[in-house]
Amino acid sequence: MSFEDELDVPTFLRRRREDADDEDCAALFELLKMENERRERAENLRVLYVALTRARDRLVLGLCAERHLPVVVTLGGGYGDPMEDTLAVHENTVRALLETYGTAR
Repeated sequence: MSFEDELDVPTFLRRRREDADDEDCAALFELLKMENERRERAENLRVLYVALTRARDRLVLGLCAERHLPVVVTLGGGYGDPMEDTLAVHENTVRALLETYGTAR
């Protein structure tokens, strides 16, 4: 069995626990390596998304403050998966508001 035939790690492990050979171990190693790379890419994209939204908030709010434009912020969403990503974006927006305009009066 090659890793292309079976990409479900738990099933692969259950079926091969007792009679695994070198080929099976190599396939499992390759499968785990692919899963690790997928998770790493996903984490990198998540970090990039949070950083980009932070930069966007600072840029927009900074320009509005310089030009004395009124700002209204509505935090919506909650559709991110995991939810922590949405919360991080909202937190960064509030932090950018506080950095730009200070505390509420």
